[in-house]
Amino acid sequence: YNGTAPQYESPTARLNPNDPPLAFAINNENCPSRTIFGQRADNAAVPASLTKVMTLYTFAQIMARTDVDLNLDTMVRIPEIIRDKIPHDLAVIESLTVGREVSVRDLLVMTGARSDAVSSVTLAIAAGRAAGWEGSEENIYDRFIALMNKNADDIGLTKTEYGNPIGNSTGRGDRGNISSPIDTNILMNAFERNFPNVFELALGQSRIDISPYSAARIPSSRTLQDNPNVIASKTGILRDRDPHYGVAAGYNQVDRVQSRDVTSMRSRFTVSVFGADSTDNREDVMVRITRHLPQIDARAFCLATDNFRYHPTQTALPFYTARRAP
Repeated sequence: YNGTAPQYESPTARLNPNDPPLAFAINNENCPSRTIFGQRADNAAVPASLTKVMTLYTFAQIMARTDVDLNLDTMVRIPEIIRDKIPHDLAVIESLTVGREVSVRDLLVMTGARSDAVSSVTLAIAAGRAAGWEGSEENIYDRFIALMNKNADDIGLTKTEYGNPIGNSTGRGDRGNISSPIDTNILMNAFERNFPNVFELALGQSRIDISPYSAARIPSSRTLQDNPNVIASKTGILRDRDPHYGVAAGYNQVDRVQSRDVTSMRSRFTVSVFGADSTDNREDVMVRITRHLPQIDARAFCLATDNFRYHPTQTALPFYTARRAP
């Protein structure tokens, strides 16, 4: 892709800081663009580190090209640009310093499982260099973001705009990111379908080994650690208001879940939650929704016409309305 970073008008007006923060959406792999049920599922919101799902997708897309010499064992250097783009508090793994060589495999795991910002930016620069993009690291950084936005358009994301590959706006002149639960579900479906090996490596491991850089052995997602039906997961947190958009994200998460539905057909659902109050609350919402999946007739929903209004059994889940305002 030869484009440059698009200059979007600020969509701040679409983000209502007074809207109750909890939002979620559920879809099925057999009709990933259709939402089975949700709450504020199509509202624009700050995704926080769920942004890194698109960072991983875009890197995997470049790595898959036959004209690019890049694989999981390729060693790349941490770029100088992290000094400008990443505040110290966003550097999850502090041993990743400028100039250190790290394998692509480990960078993917640290971006997905541990949500490390340095790894995310390093992947972006490494992908651009391998693809033959010319110019400074800043130019490559902007071009990678432009490709993230093109990918969002290509896979049908309608409420998503990317301003950085990290998640939260750093307050250092970058734009923030916005998305929605529906868009996040569509992206997860596309990621697993188009790049399954990278998807599983970065988002699907319940135990990890990044020992040269960190003693961490588990991903940030509790549901991926504890629920064998969760096959992939990504978390995101922004407790304070995003410096660019002026709204908080809360505690976000997207899970890919293998489950039987009401007809005993086994298929994969994607569940996105935005705006939970805490890690415990986010996990509780995920668990409640996941327990509901066997009551859904996924085949009937996917075969229904567009004007058919689907009512899964007992959709009045107890957490629908009892949420605080920010």
